[in-house]
Amino acid sequence: MEEKAYFLSLSYFGFLPRAFLRLLEIFKTPDEIWNSPFESFAKESGLTPEKVKKFFLFKEKFNAQDSWNKFKRSGIGLITIRDSEYPELLKEISDPPPVLFYQGNLNSLKRPCFAVIGSRKASPYGKLQASKLSETLAALGLTVVSGLARGIDQAVHEGSLKSGETTAVLGSGVDRIYPPENENLAVRIKKHGVILSEFPPGTPPDPWHFPQRNRIISGLSIGVLVVEAEEKSGALITARFALEQGRGVFALPGIPGNPLSKGTNGLIQAGGKLVQEIKDILEEFPSEVSSLLNLEAVEKSLKEGEKLPEENVAREILRLLSPKEGVCIEDLVCRMSLPVSKLSSALVFLEMKGYVSRLPGNFYVKL
Repeated sequence: MEEKAYFLSLSYFGFLPRAFLRLLEIFKTPDEIWNSPFESFAKESGLTPEKVKKFFLFKEKFNAQDSWNKFKRSGIGLITIRDSEYPELLKEISDPPPVLFYQGNLNSLKRPCFAVIGSRKASPYGKLQASKLSETLAALGLTVVSGLARGIDQAVHEGSLKSGETTAVLGSGVDRIYPPENENLAVRIKKHGVILSEFPPGTPPDPWHFPQRNRIISGLSIGVLVVEAEEKSGALITARFALEQGRGVFALPGIPGNPLSKGTNGLIQAGGKLVQEIKDILEEFPSEVSSLLNLEAVEKSLKEGEKLPEENVAREILRLLSPKEGVCIEDLVCRMSLPVSKLSSALVFLEMKGYVSRLPGNFYVKL
């Protein structure tokens, strides 16, 4: 069998990345791992006797050549950490995946990547901001990375596809799209980006896979932006991986008291970069990345972000508010396409002047 067939077989056994990489250091090639006699493998591998027995029992039942032949007919690609196509930035993390399975265009990973992630229980405001920011980042020439989950991830991929390319990193096999309602979105991503997983085809979306895949989302990326996250969430796990990997961490500020703001506001308190507009992200990029960007898209984005003049913000707020029914600040943000910080300051000014009143839950009415 060829080398990639052995990588495939070892992936199906399910060695954790660090164990897999350690075995490659010891035995030098995947076929040497696979074909090593029991005694020498048990002696040199450093694995527990129970793990060694499980591996050899697996080899007895697993038809490596047959599995490889089926894989080649599947339309799914495979790259290993030894291949030139393997993303260089991902190699730098402490436990890079030895194998990546993919569908789509790997050339997307040759562009600088930037991750945008957030809560599955996203608000309309969060989805809008995630989509708009991702659309601009993709227009700049970046590949926008996310996890194809419900909520923010979904909005990220949708926004990115409007202007450029996106990468989805799965916690299942690339042939097992989860959640199922994102299957059509996955088809579009394959045409304008790539879907990746370290888990072999057929692997179900087990819960423990998602924290593991999060290190790949951050590992591929020069930075990670969190848009809405609860105090304990997968998005914050990804942010922690990003910090450990030396990547930039960014967060969109949220409304105090909103559970979806606790994670992002906490990141900002801990030193994450506060993002109010796209330039807050771009100014943190190293020069070698900035030189590759489409600066015309930057200028267009900044102009669009300022399409509502400062002096008209208060007037527009008063037009949208009612004296009878409260309007939440998230709805105002969506309808006015403004950063929450800019809108909040205008609402505080109007409240001090007696034009509006704030109700519990960050709802506002016109007086």
